[in-house]
Amino acid sequence: MENRGTDAEVDAVLVALRLAALTWRTSATGTPVAAKPEPATDLNQWLSTTQAADILYITDRAVRLAIADKRLPATQVNGRWRITREDVKHFAAAKAAQAA
Repeated sequence: MENRGTDAEVDAVLVALRLAALTWRTSATGTPVAAKPEPATDLNQWLSTTQAADILYITDRAVRLAIADKRLPATQVNGRWRITREDVKHFAAAKAAQAA
């Protein structure tokens, strides 16, 4: 304990281990009621520009330029662009048709 705070990376690992141990300890006994399953993901789930760029195999900047040029519909939420999966699919199809 006398070495606490001398190495930030070691401290972060120790905190993560302690948190994992506490989580395991509280969940190892189980609960009387099973947890509800997560709802199925919707195709209209919002994506960030980075996520859309990964799907489209282009850069984040290229996605933002497509939004600015109104080639890719997007909505700004709290200063960040959000794009639906459907719009990403339409943009990809339009790009493929243009290349052909």
